[in-house]
Amino acid sequence: MNKLARLATRVWSRILGTDFAMKMDLHNHLLSELYVQNLLNGSAKYSEAGRLFVEFGAQNGIASNSALLLCEGWSGFWIEAMESQVDEIRRYFSTFIGSGKLAVKQAFITAENIEELFAQMKVPAEFDYLSVDIDGNDYWVWKAIQRFSPRVVSVEYNGVFPAHVNWVMPYAPQHSWDGTNYYGASLKALENLGRQKGYSLVGCNLVGVNAFFVRNDLLGDRFCAPFTAENHYEPRRYFLCQSPWRYMKFGPYVEG
Repeated sequence: MNKLARLATRVWSRILGTDFAMKMDLHNHLLSELYVQNLLNGSAKYSEAGRLFVEFGAQNGIASNSALLLCEGWSGFWIEAMESQVDEIRRYFSTFIGSGKLAVKQAFITAENIEELFAQMKVPAEFDYLSVDIDGNDYWVWKAIQRFSPRVVSVEYNGVFPAHVNWVMPYAPQHSWDGTNYYGASLKALENLGRQKGYSLVGCNLVGVNAFFVRNDLLGDRFCAPFTAENHYEPRRYFLCQSPWRYMKFGPYVEG
């Protein structure tokens, strides 16, 4: 049985009582995790830390970008700002926490504190997968991570902007997403930032939410060049995973 079939067997029984939008949202997160596994399998051996992830903006963990990895035997760290979500993580994932496979921390993440949070949780300098999804300052927080070198990174991008547009929301340390499309950074801005940090954009998920980057020393000839937003951009397809409740907004921006 392939991974997706095993995934369906394990997961769908737990969510049959939820609505279609939630099912599709979880399904797309899990497909993203399968993509991460394929990236790591394709890029090189795992890090010395051994199949280790870090995710901030994990919400309650169920639809996080690393929940499947955890179920597949990985270890890792989740950081989440909301106390209620952290309580749910501790309830749903108590077995993993108790076994030492998962460490959870409640903290509001900023560019100024992200590396200190990593240090407090004893995150190693090199690990396998970093997931960045905080609905606002994603660009600025990833930019601030200098002392840590994940092999694969996924970052939420703002798919409302087409591939050629270089757009970044100005840094606002206390920003909290208001449910509109005013958040984060365009794919082009993240492509440029990744290049500065030594990473190449190798793809996006079908929903048009997560962009995937591989560290340049691991690229080889395994990925589809050119590593540009124009080549890898996926437009927003939120209808695949959410009810159409979003509304429009625009505001100040800077070029990335």
